[in-house]
Amino acid sequence: MSAELWAPPSELVPSSPADIASECRDAALGFVNVVARSGGPREFIEWAVRRYRRATRHLRVPGAPLTLAGVRPDSRAMPDIVRDTRLSVVDELENAALAPERARFVDWSVAHGLVAPFEDRSGARGWLPVDGAGRLRERVLALFAVDWLVNPESYVRGLAVCHLCESVVLDEVTRETGFCSAHEVDKRWSGVHAVAATVDRRH
Repeated sequence: MSAELWAPPSELVPSSPADIASECRDAALGFVNVVARSGGPREFIEWAVRRYRRATRHLRVPGAPLTLAGVRPDSRAMPDIVRDTRLSVVDELENAALAPERARFVDWSVAHGLVAPFEDRSGARGWLPVDGAGRLRERVLALFAVDWLVNPESYVRGLAVCHLCESVVLDEVTRETGFCSAHEVDKRWSGVHAVAATVDRRH
């Protein structure tokens, strides 16, 4: 069943497409760059209850069981699921960065009802992530898909995964050099030279 069949009318979605996309970007980047990398179960639960739930509050699969973004609250495998999900999502984004004009996960999210189109009160068209659809991996990628569909140029021009820390960023300089702003690397350098310079500064 397509998510379009239960998409809410525009008067029930007071947020604009840009605002929803921004919330999705914030939640998605927060997961891959912070929560799933260094946070424990408590941090993930807080992310799922606050940031994920806020980003997906407008659209939910009817009758879907209540979970933490697709993870059962009592699951002992939660840390492993979160860690493995991050690795899989980052790998998918790295592939998309290599060929941003045909991001497979975006098309997959649309085709499988993980995101749904809507119009706001002004008639502006956007997308909503669907709560209750898919595993954690699909849900995180759906957040990125919503933002990508609303802000495609940000991804085509800026999507990158840092070569050193594997942070996901939307930044043209990082896309060009391969290194995010968290590292003291001369952006004019690349490859071995940049890595060597970083190592030297740490000793």
